[in-house]
Amino acid sequence: MCLFSAKLTGSLPSHCDCTDLEAWSEFDGTEEDHGVSYNDTVEAQPPGVLKMVDYLTQADRQLYNASVERFIEDIKDVEGTFGVKVLCSEQEASLRQKMAV
Repeated sequence: MCLFSAKLTGSLPSHCDCTDLEAWSEFDGTEEDHGVSYNDTVEAQPPGVLKMVDYLTQADRQLYNASVERFIEDIKDVEGTFGVKVLCSEQEASLRQKMAV
């Protein structure tokens, strides 16, 4: 949301400074599940299903990884422009860890 705000409005909300835990905690994001819950896990799927999903999503994983890299680059540009740390190292590491293999 911080990147979106910076790109759309040319300003950065005060809660976007990840080093200011008080301001960071003031962000009230929206999370909507539309009344649907899903409790199954990847581990519960048969190996054949996982293999087929991996095959079908090869290009998706490449696109996702490129998107994460682009997001991080864009955030770093915003950080340079506003002089505020938006994506702290733990958050960046978490994003990179979730990148698909």
